Amino acid sequence: MITILQQRTLKYGFREWLRIKSSLGRDQELDANYFGYGANLSIERFKKWNIPAEVVGTAFIENHQLKFNLPCEYKGKGFAGIEKSPGKKVWGILFKVNSHALKMLDVLEWVPFNFYQRKLFQVVSNGATYTNVHSYVTRHPKTDLIPSKGYLDFIVRYRDWET
Repeated sequence: MITILQQRTLKYGFREWLRIKSSLGRDQELDANYFGYGANLSIERFKKWNIPAEVVGTAFIENHQLKFNLPCEYKGKGFAGIEKSPGKKVWGILFKVNSHALKMLDVLEWVPFNFYQRKLFQVVSNGATYTNVHSYVTRHPKTDLIPSKGYLDFIVRYRDWET
């Protein structure tokens, strides 16, 4: 319970800090790349949390696979993670972000609480290869989990990636 309260305090406090920075015109240049999958497929989520970002395009990470391997509050259900898997691809969205965005994403992804960790990947988008792209992997993956219906429905709405 304390962890949830700590995460929410960080999340809402940091969102307000980003809103104030933006209103003062002190946004940083979007100089980093981020690969979003799972709940981070929509630019609307970034806007909701005052995360400075712009979409580069549909993208994939080679030799990795999407897995539902982070347990959530419902027994047997899980959130998305990516794992190494030769010959497979994880599809998502490539975003341009800045260091403030990455800090907020760390909070949203529970990095300070050891749920996910941010790693660097090579990503392909629009025929170009991007290196040093930030994304998240599950710290302690579990097997045999499935997504909740609402979570899966959200992800499936972005099925047009692969075209």
